[in-house]
Amino acid sequence: SGLSGLADTVSGAASYTAGALAAAITAFAVALVVAVYLLIDGRRTYAWLVAFAPKKARPRVEDTACHARDIIAAYIRGNIITSVLSFICTWIVLAVLQVPAALLLALLAGVMDLLPVIGFILSAVPAILLGLTVSGSVGLMVAGFFVLYNVVENYYIQPKVYGRQLQLSDLAVIAAFLVGAELGGVLGALVALPIAAMYPVFEDLWLRPGWN
Repeated sequence: SGLSGLADTVSGAASYTAGALAAAITAFAVALVVAVYLLIDGRRTYAWLVAFAPKKARPRVEDTACHARDIIAAYIRGNIITSVLSFICTWIVLAVLQVPAALLLALLAGVMDLLPVIGFILSAVPAILLGLTVSGSVGLMVAGFFVLYNVVENYYIQPKVYGRQLQLSDLAVIAAFLVGAELGGVLGALVALPIAAMYPVFEDLWLRPGWN
């Protein structure tokens, strides 16, 4: 009975992990298709959109688009850095604790790290369940690691990475994440930092006296 329950727990956690990872891979595949389309036909689409702006405002539209491109690129680099750190730290801790499928769980943590708020939960649950199959204390240590790492990432790593890349203060980064998540959930948290980083550019190019 005990062995049967243990097997069911392992099977359920493995299925959950595989399903979450498959969903993340599907999302990235869709994003890749969109990115390829923009690389192929992006200039023509961009020129078509700029044509809607008044002629005298087009230089400012061009400048705004260039700054937005640089900010989004920096945001993507920051996301990659935090995801790699999450993968490495999770793999080391789970391997030391001898949690089954440590590499797969670490890969899931790295991928889900791209999703603010919900990503932490999606990666922590299967890791904790598989940790419990080793022992109760291991399960608790895995849970403690995920909670601690999530706090450190949200309040130290992300402000340092995004603050440097996007030229935002630590407080501005934290506030952008919290406000974005509150207003728009996961999607809001994803777009909050680029929008916050774009505001000084928008203010300088569009709100400065003498531009109108």
